[in-house]
Amino acid sequence: MESRFVEGQRVTWIGLIFNIFLAIGKGFAGFLGFSQALVADALESISDIIATIFVLVSMRISGKPRDPEHPYGHFKIEQLTAALIGFIIILGGVAIIILAVITIIEGKKHVPTLFALFTAIGVIIIKEGLYLYTIKIGRKIDSIAIIASAWDHRKDAITTVATLIGIVGARLGLLILDPIAAIVVAIFIFRIGYLLSYKAANELLDISPPKEIMDKITKIALSVKGIEHVTDVKARKTGPYLIVDIKVEIDSQMSVADSHYTAGMVKREIMRMLPDVSDVMTHVNPHIQHD
Repeated sequence: MESRFVEGQRVTWIGLIFNIFLAIGKGFAGFLGFSQALVADALESISDIIATIFVLVSMRISGKPRDPEHPYGHFKIEQLTAALIGFIIILGGVAIIILAVITIIEGKKHVPTLFALFTAIGVIIIKEGLYLYTIKIGRKIDSIAIIASAWDHRKDAITTVATLIGIVGARLGLLILDPIAAIVVAIFIFRIGYLLSYKAANELLDISPPKEIMDKITKIALSVKGIEHVTDVKARKTGPYLIVDIKVEIDSQMSVADSHYTAGMVKREIMRMLPDVSDVMTHVNPHIQHD
């Protein structure tokens, strides 16, 4: 648990530091390099900083131990954070379209310099590197909030690609290319934000895990000596972990002590075979054969 928290905090702090410097750098380069798109990109990066702060807070809260008011822990904050980041990404797409439309109406007045062009290239390389590093850690510790932060880096890289296209187009005399490219990229950004929010919302609503996991839980329970039938299995995700509810049937002649022991064995075997399972509630019912 501690290692997961430390890794999550480290990758998030790295992302926050880079986001702050990149936002300042893009704004500086956009202003001096006569690139309205790069200035807009810098303003949009403020949302990245906000999103990264959300992740930092959520990782700190999710790392807290269980307490009487939160008997299942605080991991759900990660799903909530991922949903918020998805929403922020969607808002970023909206802002890009608004700025693009304003640019089309007003028209570009200056040709961006090479300084702006090379800054955009540098931002793309750095942001894609941050995406690859963050997505690796997010998947390793199974944190939907860290994975959402990774996609926020990818979104920023894609946004800057549109900025780069606009800068190159403007230097070639195709001034209209900048806002058109921005609108196309905004559509991809909408998709990223939607998919993140949709996945996080499903987990907040306790969507069932994939069928293969549910089948594996059933198979493990049936392998325990004394279990005759599995009548129902439910599972829900909280942060990176699963909480399982399972109903099993045992011999109706089994003693209370033996049935309690068998239920404990079901829990221990499921948690041993599936490390992602943090708790198992085993309901024991007698199996009655009907003639």
